[in-house]
Amino acid sequence: MLVVNAYSASKSDTREGIQRVSMPDGHHFVPGLGQTAAMNSRLGQFGALWGILGVVTLLLFAVYRLSPIAGAGLQASTEMVHWIGIIGSLIFFAYAEGYRAFQKQFSPRVVVRAFSLLKQPTFLRVLLAPPFAMGFFGATRKRMIVSWCLTAGIIVLIVLVGKLSQPWRGIIDLGVVVALLWGTAAIIIFAVRALLGYPLDIPADLPDTDLLPSQQPEMTPAESSL
Repeated sequence: MLVVNAYSASKSDTREGIQRVSMPDGHHFVPGLGQTAAMNSRLGQFGALWGILGVVTLLLFAVYRLSPIAGAGLQASTEMVHWIGIIGSLIFFAYAEGYRAFQKQFSPRVVVRAFSLLKQPTFLRVLLAPPFAMGFFGATRKRMIVSWCLTAGIIVLIVLVGKLSQPWRGIIDLGVVVALLWGTAAIIIFAVRALLGYPLDIPADLPDTDLLPSQQPEMTPAESSL
């Protein structure tokens, strides 16, 4: 009864479309605002975790599928030219894909985009956090084009490599497995570093509509007059 009387004694007003309740001691609160912020926080945390774990799971599943083929290729490698091919495959894929593609580009961007859900979670992005983290949607036009084109190129490469006979198919898949493991390890390391507060020097490539006014690209006088 005491609580009801205190609430009845309070005054409520509406400013800028948000209802504020004036308590007897002069403090204000917005009904539901704390619950909404907490819900968004939990949603963003789940989205960031799901985005990173989803991509890691996808990469490890590819490793699981390719490892038997790579192993069969190793067993079928009986000539010197095959072992030269193995060394070449390992060096090429470790550097070109593992280091340059994964460690320098893909892996840190996955982490940055996944962690962006902590501040700007939406139901669709959280639900599809792994493809969002990989840049298939909710990204700049250039990033989406690059992501989809790379995926199409990988599919074509998988089909072409699948037509090779052993041991050459296994030799190529062995290099791919090394690159995938490199990329997986890089994602985990970058995620841990981000949790520890170390900045990742790579853009998230979010669309301009997601940026705060202070982050928006400046317009030239000619553009602002349009």
